[in-house]
Amino acid sequence: MVALRVGTDCSGIEAPLQALQQLGVPYQHVFSSEICPTVRKQLLANHSPQILYEDVLARDNNNAPYVDLYVAGWPCQGNSILGKRRGLADPRTRVVWSLLEYIHKQRPKVVMLENVANALRIDRGEQFNAVRSSLEDAGYVVQWRIICPKDIGVPVGRRRLYIVAVRTDLCFEFAWPTPQVHPIRLLDIIGPAPPGAHLNEPPGGGREAVGLSATIGPCIQKHCEIGACSRTSHGS
Repeated sequence: MVALRVGTDCSGIEAPLQALQQLGVPYQHVFSSEICPTVRKQLLANHSPQILYEDVLARDNNNAPYVDLYVAGWPCQGNSILGKRRGLADPRTRVVWSLLEYIHKQRPKVVMLENVANALRIDRGEQFNAVRSSLEDAGYVVQWRIICPKDIGVPVGRRRLYIVAVRTDLCFEFAWPTPQVHPIRLLDIIGPAPPGAHLNEPPGGGREAVGLSATIGPCIQKHCEIGACSRTSHGS
């Protein structure tokens, strides 16, 4: 099988590459971009991109390398319902124009873009419509859905907008994951609680979520220590 050429922007911890690894898909890590120095350090500790851009806005997209699969989650702070909801008035949100420029210049076979669910409605829908129209103008068939990970086997209640664009000359249709009847619980993954830990499962057998007390928190943190970075500019 020929290795898939993959590039990501606003790359963060490189979740797309983790997914490809778990699926057993051979890939060539062509490039990443990440503005946060702490996250860049972690990224390089786990992955080896041929090119690591520190600032996607400074990249010359005319000379950027081609990839088959391009994945990016443009900054969501301006779109989040937990923030000021400035949308495109927030300079971090406007990083999306640089991502779209790369797509127009290099035309990867498949594009996946991600943001918070509110990106579908903010700016009276103008932001989403502009992104969709730009992808269509670049020659892509565009689909989108709002998906919550807990509905497809991951115990996280985090609704996100996913936009998938397939180049029109490829003539294939993207298959979305099928929702599970009984979403997986966190305990199904981490196993039984340690002695003395207090777990608070919501009504319904804990299918929606599992509340963890401070007693079990350090147990999880031990396995999931991730460097944090305060975002003052753009980034994932």
